[in-house]
Amino acid sequence: MLLINGITGNYGVTRGRLGGTYNYGPFEKKVRYRIHDPDAKGPQRIITVDVKTKIDTAWRFITQKAAKHEPCNAYFRGLPYRKTLKQILAGRITLHALVPKKGYTDYDLPLGAGAVDAIGLNLLLFAEKGTAEMQATLIHELAHLGGASISKKSLQAETALKHCLMPKHFDPKAYGDLQPRWRKPRHDVRVV
Repeated sequence: MLLINGITGNYGVTRGRLGGTYNYGPFEKKVRYRIHDPDAKGPQRIITVDVKTKIDTAWRFITQKAAKHEPCNAYFRGLPYRKTLKQILAGRITLHALVPKKGYTDYDLPLGAGAVDAIGLNLLLFAEKGTAEMQATLIHELAHLGGASISKKSLQAETALKHCLMPKHFDPKAYGDLQPRWRKPRHDVRVV
């Protein structure tokens, strides 16, 4: 069962790893971004994203395609917790927004973070990345829920993408925790 903090209910704010750059917090129903391109003439653009719609679209791919794909389930079954993706999805999973700690911005955070039964998503996924990138991030984090190593030298979670219908999104530099894939933008994106 998928729960979305701030949307399907309030599931509290939890601390990320000690000394880390983020905490888990609730999503807003709609996230607005102000995009300012210093090279552009004219007003700043405002983008509004419906959080639940974007998550639902990505989640539908995972539940209706990836979780029914036998190579994907076989890969997950080979992870330390020995559960298929379908079995992991049958449990309770709570999605949280990754909230930067003081002194950090969304650009300093990973795309996602997952542990036990919780996954945090960087809000920039909603503004700067497409649905496929969110699907890939969720599969990566679901692999961590299946026991994939968070070691800085492990590609175990990222390799799930090769087996779960997303081989083009495999990043050979995404060791352990899914580190930021951001290039510092020419424009300024801010949640408003």
